[in-house]
Amino acid sequence: MRALLVASFGGHLVQLERIAAHLSLGSTVWVTTRPASMDQPHHVITDFNKTTLWRAGRCAVDIQRILRHERCDAAISTGAAPGLLCLALARLGGSYTIWIDSVANVRRLSLSGRLATWLCHETLTQWPEVAASHRRVSYLGSVL
Repeated sequence: MRALLVASFGGHLVQLERIAAHLSLGSTVWVTTRPASMDQPHHVITDFNKTTLWRAGRCAVDIQRILRHERCDAAISTGAAPGLLCLALARLGGSYTIWIDSVANVRRLSLSGRLATWLCHETLTQWPEVAASHRRVSYLGSVL
């Protein structure tokens, strides 16, 4: 299995690195929003959020280039908005998609997490109480 691992720079990336260390994945392709932010080779995509939506188009172009080149079977993201866009495009391309909402979202899913329940194959939370309040969300553990 070839997996695409996508996270915005910062806490999202730290969480995904910790989670990925415990997964049995074949080869992995890392994608993040800041150049030289990781020790291993990675692709860089344009960052955006709800206040800079005008950058989403450029991010989509970045993602499409990566997806065409890498041909991954699965895509996993811990966020934020660029990760969700990547999962949506990966799913359209036939990849299995998994969204893992940030551990910081203790009481409810993030906006991206709520959208992921409709866009991704699996949506996971790191809090059992959050999973109990959403029928399309599962809890499998936490990075804490």
